[in-house]
Amino acid sequence: MKGTGPKLIYIVLIITAVVIYLSSTNIKSILKLREEITSYEQKLSMLKKKNSEMLQEVEWIRTRDDYVKFLAKKRLGLVEPGEIKYYLVTKDD
Repeated sequence: MKGTGPKLIYIVLIITAVVIYLSSTNIKSILKLREEITSYEQKLSMLKKKNSEMLQEVEWIRTRDDYVKFLAKKRLGLVEPGEIKYYLVTKDD
């Protein structure tokens, strides 16, 4: 029975070491997940703000006929009757 005391202490120490190791691994995982959550919350907030701005722009475009004409001229190159479109040509080196 003399030898069981040190063996028991070693077993308890090994079990304690394993529990501490597993706990520290879980804590690291939890901290990493919290960082990811914070990052995603920031991205979500930014996207919500951008979405709100875009919805405002859509509403503004719907209510302004002159803006639609401006976009048609600028992006599609359209001209109204009586208008003349000019192209500026630059000299390339």
